[in-house]
Amino acid sequence: MARFTDEDRERIREELIEAGHKLFAQFGFDRTRVNDITEEVGIGTSTFYQFFDSKEQLYLVVLVSERDQLFEQLEAVIGEVETPQAEAEMILRTTLK
Repeated sequence: MARFTDEDRERIREELIEAGHKLFAQFGFDRTRVNDITEEVGIGTSTFYQFFDSKEQLYLVVLVSERDQLFEQLEAVIGEVETPQAEAEMILRTTLK
């Protein structure tokens, strides 16, 4: 089994998340295989399981990451408006981008 430095582990984990995001968006969860993700990152399939227990776990991490990014965007724009109507409009614009 390959040994990775902490920096390598962090980099590979981030690359797996990015590849998962890209491929899940492009092909959907069911049509994306672990092998597709590992090919995108340039690692072996068995190495994937050193980082995630399953494709489902990676998918959950991708979804949580997307949610967190959306919340950050919303927090940034909500402070810029003065009325509830403007706030609702800003939330819709941000979420529908």
